[in-house]
Amino acid sequence: MHVVWIGSFRSAFQGGHSASDDRDERVATVLGGLDNVEQAILNIYNRAKPELIGICSTGVTETKGMTSRIHQAHSGEISGSAKFPLVYVSTPDFKDAFQDGWEKTVARMIEVLVDKPVNAARRDQTRVNVLPGCHLTPGDLDELRTIIEDFGLEPSFLPDLAGSLDGHIPDEFTPTTIGGIGVEEVATMGYAGWTIAIGEQMRRSAVAMEKKAGVPYRLFDRLCGCPQ
Repeated sequence: MHVVWIGSFRSAFQGGHSASDDRDERVATVLGGLDNVEQAILNIYNRAKPELIGICSTGVTETKGMTSRIHQAHSGEISGSAKFPLVYVSTPDFKDAFQDGWEKTVARMIEVLVDKPVNAARRDQTRVNVLPGCHLTPGDLDELRTIIEDFGLEPSFLPDLAGSLDGHIPDEFTPTTIGGIGVEEVATMGYAGWTIAIGEQMRRSAVAMEKKAGVPYRLFDRLCGCPQ
């Protein structure tokens, strides 16, 4: 899968699927081996030291009832899992499409990672959250960033694919894709003055941001043809 991703997007990816590369271990993980999931999480953390680890479910794990057990892992009951953010998203292959998984993942990241402001007076009216739908390209995000910054505002994109997934080659080797938004910046998105959601699929994420941090939002179905 790594070879397919790298060849398709011309960018490096860091990921893991089980505690080992042995086929029997992978089968055991998919068929309900929560211990293997735990070990895989710890292996990835110890090897790559990521800021965030995401877990996507499969149809088999959903039907076998592993969902609630993985939620326990997310809440910190797995040994050592409280050391880093862990985002679990339900993405069974028998339900929904790509844009639905994108929608649920961004909303879940907001619910888990964004800090609730302790003082609304500290809200920065020059900061703008941008929640782009999966139909936007890295080039679209670059253009949006330029437009927003030209108005003297500071945008934070979640997710931010600008600078990655488009063939950028770093000067030095890196095992992970470049670009993106850091976990620390995501945590402060609750202090922004406004949220712009692009695409109906991002309404759930915008509502999650408003519910958790009180940031108002404006949803645009599309950006082409927006009135002045």
